[in-house]
Amino acid sequence: LIQELDMMGLINASIKSLGRAGRTKEIKLDIQKEVVERFKKDSIFKKLDDYRPPNQTKLM
Repeated sequence: LIQELDMMGLINASIKSLGRAGRTKEIKLDIQKEVVERFKKDSIFKKLDDYRPPNQTKLM
């Protein structure tokens, strides 16, 4: 899914090396702020505005 969104130009995903801690993929939103503001005003997507994913620090 991340790769497909990256190919569509909606996000920018790059792999970052953390040395002994391994590698991680940094994902940044790659769309204009005006588009984001339109989504925030839409009634369907308004619920997602305050969503914060839980921070996972360990694999369980």
